[in-house]
Amino acid sequence: MYKIYNSMEKTGDISVKKTSSKVVSDEISESDSCSSFSFSDDPGNYFEAIVASLKEALMILDPDLNLIYANDSFYKMFNVKPDDVLGNDADIFVDFKKNSPELFDRLSRVCKEGFLLEDFGLTYPFINAGTRSVLINGRPIRYDGGCVALVTFEYIDELKALDEGTIRYEGQYSTLIEKGNEGIIVVLDNEIRYTNKKFCELTGSSKDDIIGSPFLDHISLEYRRMVSKKYNKCLSSKKNDSNIYEANIVSLIEGEIPVEMTNSYIEYEGQSAVMLNLNDIREKRKAEKALVDTEKNFRIIFEKSPIGIVRFDRKGIITNSNEVFNEIFDHLRDVITGYNVLDLFSDTDFRSDISDVVSGKIRNYEGDVHLIVNDNNSILHVTFSSLIVDGSLQGGMGIFEDITLRKMGERSLQLNESHLETLLELNQMSDESIEDILNFTLEAAARLTLSNIGYLVSVREDNSFDMIFLLLKDEIGQYKLSKDLGEYPLDISSRAIKVNSSGKYLLSNYPNDLFEIENNYDVNGTIKRHFDIPISNEEGERFVLGVGNKDSPYDDLDTRNLTLLIQEMKKLIEHREADEALRVSEEKYSNLVKNGNDGIIIIRDDVLEFVNSMFCEIIGFSPQKVHNSSFSSYLSPEYRRMVTKQFSKILEKQKSSSNKFEVDLLDRKGETVPVEISPSRIYDQGKPAVMAIIRDITEQKKKEQELLDSLEVQKVLQTVIKSSPAIVFFWNAQSGWPVEFVSENIDTFGYSPSDFLSGKLQYGDIIHPSDAERVHSYFARKFAENASEYRLEYRIITRSDDVRWVVERSTPQYDEEGDLVHIQGIIMDITERKKINQFLNIESEVGNFFTPSGDLQETFDQLLEFALHIDSIDSGSLYLIDKNNGGLNLISHKGLSQDFVKNNSHYAADSMQSRFFMMGYPLYKMYSDIYPVTKRDNRVDEGLLATAVIPVKYQEEEVAVLFLASRTEYEMLYNIRTSVETVAEQMGSIIGRIESEVDMQKNQNDLKSLVDGIDDLILVLDSEGCVLYSNEAVSKKLAHSKEEITGMNFIKMHPHNKVLEAAKLFGDALAGNKVEFRLPLVTGTGMLMSVETRLQKGKWNRQDAIIAICREVGIN
Repeated sequence: MYKIYNSMEKTGDISVKKTSSKVVSDEISESDSCSSFSFSDDPGNYFEAIVASLKEALMILDPDLNLIYANDSFYKMFNVKPDDVLGNDADIFVDFKKNSPELFDRLSRVCKEGFLLEDFGLTYPFINAGTRSVLINGRPIRYDGGCVALVTFEYIDELKALDEGTIRYEGQYSTLIEKGNEGIIVVLDNEIRYTNKKFCELTGSSKDDIIGSPFLDHISLEYRRMVSKKYNKCLSSKKNDSNIYEANIVSLIEGEIPVEMTNSYIEYEGQSAVMLNLNDIREKRKAEKALVDTEKNFRIIFEKSPIGIVRFDRKGIITNSNEVFNEIFDHLRDVITGYNVLDLFSDTDFRSDISDVVSGKIRNYEGDVHLIVNDNNSILHVTFSSLIVDGSLQGGMGIFEDITLRKMGERSLQLNESHLETLLELNQMSDESIEDILNFTLEAAARLTLSNIGYLVSVREDNSFDMIFLLLKDEIGQYKLSKDLGEYPLDISSRAIKVNSSGKYLLSNYPNDLFEIENNYDVNGTIKRHFDIPISNEEGERFVLGVGNKDSPYDDLDTRNLTLLIQEMKKLIEHREADEALRVSEEKYSNLVKNGNDGIIIIRDDVLEFVNSMFCEIIGFSPQKVHNSSFSSYLSPEYRRMVTKQFSKILEKQKSSSNKFEVDLLDRKGETVPVEISPSRIYDQGKPAVMAIIRDITEQKKKEQELLDSLEVQKVLQTVIKSSPAIVFFWNAQSGWPVEFVSENIDTFGYSPSDFLSGKLQYGDIIHPSDAERVHSYFARKFAENASEYRLEYRIITRSDDVRWVVERSTPQYDEEGDLVHIQGIIMDITERKKINQFLNIESEVGNFFTPSGDLQETFDQLLEFALHIDSIDSGSLYLIDKNNGGLNLISHKGLSQDFVKNNSHYAADSMQSRFFMMGYPLYKMYSDIYPVTKRDNRVDEGLLATAVIPVKYQEEEVAVLFLASRTEYEMLYNIRTSVETVAEQMGSIIGRIESEVDMQKNQNDLKSLVDGIDDLILVLDSEGCVLYSNEAVSKKLAHSKEEITGMNFIKMHPHNKVLEAAKLFGDALAGNKVEFRLPLVTGTGMLMSVETRLQKGKWNRQDAIIAICREVGIN
């Protein structure tokens, strides 16, 4: 029901209130003890006058502990009325006395014994006020002949909560100090009186060892004076020192540990003391050092970056720039610092965008800009960023990358794509007039060469002009056609006549060239450059095409594009004129119908009433067979309904139609022939019929497909290059192979294009040192031979220092004088293929393919089995070529049915299968495509999908054919093809040299027996110094087994202090020098064996090797 608090901590608030209680008591009595005093006959009135105004809750008890008076504060505190507590029948007060025996026991002693009740705590469920915690004080008040007890009440609910919180806080604070990340000690009289766990960990000492020790003993000697001074200053000033300072403390484990320290003045055990907080700053020191290193690295990156970098302040003034930036703006090198970054650009819009970055309006800007310095036109990719720190603009940074070469490459690709699209569009203008074709050609020529003007004229024999077409640009920069020579800014008469007469193109890339050629050179400079090309055809027609005012000089690409365009134009004009002649030459109609290049037929009700010989030739039937037959029977089924509908429309319209459409006819063999049909309505024997001119367009379709394929290739060329394993290079024909262009997928080797284009790296720098001499020798030989293409395999070193094998396929490019200008080509990573080559290397691994019994059949089975290990290949066969009759004999197979093997076990030399399988180059087809070639009498459904037919050659002669197939894949991917061809290449070496290897094995066994009988130590070493072979004397004298010796490094067989000398001598031998020296060898028992060694370069299994001969000598 209630709880009693016998002792409570006295807070400031409680002391004040308690003091108030004492004041009240002092007003009533002269001392803290009981005292007698006089008052009126009515003590109640006397008390009421005194206590009525007091804020403390008071009650007065008579000696029998009956409540005789309570003030208003009492009634308010306990929410009661006088009737509830006054008198003997006051139930609430009676219950309170009954339930608080200990309190009222003490109150009974107040008047009897003069007992002072002080700070008696009580928690009680008061009926009207609820459960409350109160602090009760009582003292006697004596008067004439009597005594009453004055009792005061004070709520302590809040004080109690505060006390509990204080205790909890002190526990948490103690835990925080003890387990915190900072070391804490309390120093009193220069001795440590308290330490937490962290300080013990820092010093490596126990708490018992630290408590009572001089605190300066834990400070490094060089810091003691400073720490002592700060300690004494804090102690004397009795103020906290907020300054953080650094010092080293002594650690039994670490030696010295750097810390940050602060001093605080405290009272400890009633005395003045100083509390020291120590923070371990070892990680901070590491971070600071790393920051310094990082700043240094960033400075190196800034200075050595392959792109230009510039820093500018809030006003755009350049404060710092790297060397590449200075090279780009070389004309400003001496004044670049202090130059305004906006003044680098002349383009108004570009300056405005950069200005927004400088002013902080936008955070970043990125774009391309043309820079023209001393007639040199460069394209820069520029990125500007503003630097804002804590909301304040601090300037910014600009990054400049010269992308001129990349843009040139992109332009070349775009022009090629545009050229192919133009040729395709021109090729489809066969129905257009010659004038339209010439107009289109002129505009296409200007567009492909980026020219602003152009002309195309037809020249008669008397050098007058028959047709004139001029191309100019209007006010908004759009092309417009004209025939007024006065509008052209150059007098083309003499120029066109000169070009036509010479039959050679005329190129004037500079105004001076024009001045030398033309007497009427425009001094106002409206003509900057001009390019003129003559055109003639077999009919004697002559044209001259000219373009001019390109912003940059005309080059070889322009010449090539114009030449191809003119050739297509000539073909189209010739084709168009032939059609025109056909339509207008009525008197030659009969001859053309009978003997022309086009098939001509007359159809009525689907019956062929007339056919000429060309139509019969197209479908492969005789005229007698075709005449009066159904025309639909010669149409491919999918076209029959469409053609019938077209013919019906022509007959219904009762007029001729110039519409053309393409269909497929079926020839005698059932194969399709693409043709173009030009139908028209005629009257034959007084009845309406359809006459159709049928042209075999097989070759045209091939050309169109080639054009479409080429166009598609050009469109995806950039994507292909990026995703292709082939890396494109343009090398300058100078020392070190400086790179003029490299595709972006060079990043597969860890490099970026800018590494090479900036000159930071030359291609020769990444060639493996061991291959460099071989590569240079190869190209020197090829240059001397004037070879048209190069192919070479060698190693390169990636940025991460990995070694990768590549194959280079390149072609030389020469200038007009025949001098080598540059080399263009690709390199491809063939490391994986090389791994297969190494695994199959006949010189070192040929024994793996022979069974112990020497069974050749098992050898061939093993060869085929190895080929079937390639991913996705699950079946195949191996055919040997019979050198006597040239036929193919199946010698090994796997994964094929017995019926297949039975039907395809032998192909005669003159059979279609042999001719197909012995094409001399790899074939990759679907099995359904080659089935007609491989099938015999009965079809065998093997479930095969993708197949490969690979010739197996030895010394350029075909010795076998490998047939491989997959039941899961529809196509053999590039990496699978590479693996298959590599395996076939090695198979040729194995098959072609099996007999010679058997003899060689016998000779090697004889040689081994001879060498093992020699007393000298003989070792064969690879280029790294590892032992490939050793004779019996090596194992015997060096106390190592044969297995232990093989693979051991010869250099490390020498004593430790002789290894470097041995390595140098080995390097001399590797370079081709004969080396003799005397250095001891270390045996397996750790003894030294004095030997005289001779090293000489030789061959082992057809590979370069070092032969080491060691002869034991006496010790001088």
